[in-house]
Amino acid sequence: MQFRVSPTSLSEYSAEEWQTRIDLAAAHRLAFIQGFSEGIFNHLTFVVPGKSDRYYQIPFGTHWSEVTASCFMEVGIDDGEVKAGEGEVERSCYCIHAPIHKALPKAKAVFHTHMPHASALTRLEDPRIKEIGQTEVGLSGAIAYDDLYTGPALDPAEGGRLANTTPAADPVGSRHAASVSLRASSADPPRNRPSATSGHSAVSTVRR
Repeated sequence: MQFRVSPTSLSEYSAEEWQTRIDLAAAHRLAFIQGFSEGIFNHLTFVVPGKSDRYYQIPFGTHWSEVTASCFMEVGIDDGEVKAGEGEVERSCYCIHAPIHKALPKAKAVFHTHMPHASALTRLEDPRIKEIGQTEVGLSGAIAYDDLYTGPALDPAEGGRLANTTPAADPVGSRHAASVSLRASSADPPRNRPSATSGHSAVSTVRR
């Protein structure tokens, strides 16, 4: 994977900020290659190093296959305003990610994906994973489910509810949508390869 880097971009950020941007851009590209995206409405965000009041988000309309380290906006966690960079803040991203970043400061990375198998699982009448094999047994004590789905996330209360579901679990599943993965780093691999979700919304993995 290659990234085009301009000297101007490098001079604008600290070494830690630039490395975080590179890691997050790589995460978008790799997630796309693995088929974890669905259109332009999924989001991978990360708290800006040294600035706990804002996070990185791609401009609305950017496809994951096109993400570069320099394209991220810095978005205010409390107000959803663009603090640095250019572009439109997609509302559902803010309403899901900002409340989680605020409530769970150790979860620096919040990844919201639409993995095909996880998304299919969320559509089932009973989306909970059954303990029918060693993989499922290994995950069973670390999964929580959020059974509420209120439609597109246009209110920060959606993210707040998911954040309240998350602390006791290492993924969290909710009904009718996708997967939300929470990590301490965008380069931090999941503890278990399988992902889980519930009826129609999201799965979360918290990495301390």
